[in-house]
Order: sequence, then C-alpha cells, then structure tokens
Amino acid sequence: VRIKDAAGLAITLGGNANAPKSFGLSQNYPNPFNPITWFTVDAPKVSTVEVVVYDVLGRKVKTLMNGEIAIGSYPLEWDGTDGQSFAVPTGIYFIRVTADEFSAVQKIMLMK
Repeated sequence: VRIKDAAGLAITLGGNANAPKSFGLSQNYPNPFNPITWFTVDAPKVSTVEVVVYDVLGRKVKTLMNGEIAIGSYPLEWDGTDGQSFAVPTGIYFIRVTADEFSAVQKIMLMK
C-alpha cells in the first residue's frame, strides 16, 4: 500500500525486501536426476503462471503449476511422472514457465 500526501511525501507499507526483482526459472538440481528434481520459479508481481513439462517432441507431459500466484519464489519439484502419475521413460525433457510477457525454458534429463 502506498500513501502519498499533498506535500509529495510517500509512505510504503508492507514492502517485501526479499521479493524477486524479475521473473525467473532456476536450473533444476540435480541434473540429470532420478527420481526427483527441484527448481524455483520467481514472480516479482501477482501473475498468472504456468509451469509445464514437455518431452523432446513438444508433447505436454505434466502441468506442475497453473494459476495466479503472489509475489515470491516458489520451489517446485517434478518426480518424473506424467499427468496420470505414470513414470515417464529416461530422456530429455523441458520445463517451460510462462507468466505475463515472460517465458523461459530449461532442459533437464531423467536417467533411470
């Protein structure tokens, strides 16, 4: 909340010093992974964010996040399963994050 008086003085309440400055997708770890990999999605403002795993042919494997989130950093994990909770085969996959005008992709490798 920002309050400004007639003299031009401004008071900011509820500021978050640890808030991310920009959208971001961290590199997953470990990479290659088995059975779980972790990564972080950063949001500098309230946004609708979608995080999806794709295979090398561009087919959607699993949606990890889809909806509005508040400002902050969100740790996520993928356990190497598809949308029906079946294990996917060893191979290269891509994590894609989209939010407002931001889009990022990370290549990850699942080894069994």
